[in-house]
Amino acid sequence: MKKSMIVLIAGVLFYGWGIILSGEQENRLIPEDILEFYRNYNYVCAFTTPSERMRMAACLDDGVLPAEMDSRRYHEIFSRMKRVIAQVLIIDPEMVLPHGVGKNLQKVVFRQELFEVRAFRRNNGEAGIDVFAYALEPEMALRYISEFEDNQGDSSKITTEAEILQEARSRIVQRRETHNWNYRNGRWMKSFSSYVFLKK
Repeated sequence: MKKSMIVLIAGVLFYGWGIILSGEQENRLIPEDILEFYRNYNYVCAFTTPSERMRMAACLDDGVLPAEMDSRRYHEIFSRMKRVIAQVLIIDPEMVLPHGVGKNLQKVVFRQELFEVRAFRRNNGEAGIDVFAYALEPEMALRYISEFEDNQGDSSKITTEAEILQEARSRIVQRRETHNWNYRNGRWMKSFSSYVFLKK
């Protein structure tokens, strides 16, 4: 209880700005590059297995997939994965990722879950994004992957992000998080660390 309160108070003190809820109409108030980050993140996690993400993460340093991963799905996922990583602000990669960045990013960035943006707060060049994190069950991901392969990635025939989140929302919310964002060199960057709201 005490630890939970400390985390909560820290979040309130740091993000004590006006809250903007993120429904469809309010999403236009959130910077597009922040929304794009969560769209890409959810896409990567929904249409891959953890082992596939691990293999692709190991290729991030070189930026090229092996010949056996030459498919439309893998290339689409790899492209989105690189875009997500490019927006993660890691101050000291050697401190948190001692064995090389690419090899470890699957575990520390792409978890087996989906994010739904719930609220947005901004104070000049800093912003806080409240999200619900939904556990992505293995059978869900396998179904989405099969659908992608059967339809050759045709976006008009595969499950949309909104539909994926709707299915995830029908399950128990795993946890709430606040993600810290900073505006640097003309773009929004997500801080590596996040505030996690602990259960009592």
